[in-house]
Amino acid sequence: MQAKITRVFSFDASHILTGHRGKCKNLHGHTYTLEVEVVGDFDNTEDSMVLDYGDLKKCVESVLEHYDHAYLFDCSAELGSVERAVAELLISKGLTATAIAGRTTTENIASQLLTTLVSSGLNVSRVRLSETPSTYAEVERCIQ
Repeated sequence: MQAKITRVFSFDASHILTGHRGKCKNLHGHTYTLEVEVVGDFDNTEDSMVLDYGDLKKCVESVLEHYDHAYLFDCSAELGSVERAVAELLISKGLTATAIAGRTTTENIASQLLTTLVSSGLNVSRVRLSETPSTYAEVERCIQ
C-alpha cells in the first residue's frame, strides 16, 4: 500500500523579475514556505513508514541551504543585465547567489526544487511553494 507524507519548510530569498510590468521588477525578497510531499510503500517496510520525517528534513535542508538567504537569479539572464550584475557582484564578494533555470518565478523555483530533490534520491510527488501567505505554485511529478 502506498501513502504520501508531507513536511513543511521555510526559507528567505531575494530576486528580481526582469521584464515584469509590476513592482516585482525591483529587487525584493520573500519568506517562502515549501511543502514537500513524498510517496512510497509503507506496509511492507520494517518501520511501517514511507520515510522518517527526520530523514526527509535532513535531505530537504541540505538542498535549501543553497536557497536560504540567497539572491536567486535566472542563469540565462543576459550579461550586463541588472539581474546578472547583482548576481556577479554578490558572488565576487563571497555572498550567496543561486542560479535558477529560467525566470525566478515561483513556478520555476518550485520546479527546480522538485527536480533537485528527486535527484537527491527522494521520491517526491509534489512540491508547493508559497511566496506570500495567499499565493503559491504547485508542481507535481507523475509516479507510476
